[in-house]
Amino acid sequence: MVADELFAARPSDIIVTTLPKSGTTWIKALLYATIVYMCRDPKDNLISLLHFLDYWHAHLAWPDRVLFFKYEEMKRDPENHLRRLAEFVGVPFTSQEEDDGVVDAIIRLCSFDNMVSLESTKGGSTRFTTATVPNSVFFRRGQVGDWENHLSPEMARWINAITEAKLLGLLWSGRLMFSW
Repeated sequence: MVADELFAARPSDIIVTTLPKSGTTWIKALLYATIVYMCRDPKDNLISLLHFLDYWHAHLAWPDRVLFFKYEEMKRDPENHLRRLAEFVGVPFTSQEEDDGVVDAIIRLCSFDNMVSLESTKGGSTRFTTATVPNSVFFRRGQVGDWENHLSPEMARWINAITEAKLLGLLWSGRLMFSW
């Protein structure tokens, strides 16, 4: 509501949109702003799936305007995702930058281990309109599949069944082009 009242978007604005604990801080560190949506396996992120589905459909309809990343894929291949991100916002890496190791340097700079060790992460805070929170809350473990340390196999099956039902089997079933 505050954004609706105080923010007027411009055509040149680029927006970062993710669910909490879905790699938001990581994507912001890689790029200050873009129209990028990164989702995460729902067992790692127990939040509304309908929000995610809107962005998936927007990405399918306008792939040149909505870039869709999966956290798990980004963890497997951060270099190529960073290249895609740079191309998407119109500033691809030059051959010279590639040769000079700029991509690898950015990946190291924005790595989970590096970001979590920063003084601003350990001791800083972020002020929102209603509260101030320590920056450390923006980091959990950053591990793919960490849900296994917190959920029983029965809970995982239950979440998978709900996910399958809510998304009509389109995304996680493996029957179509998008699966975890």
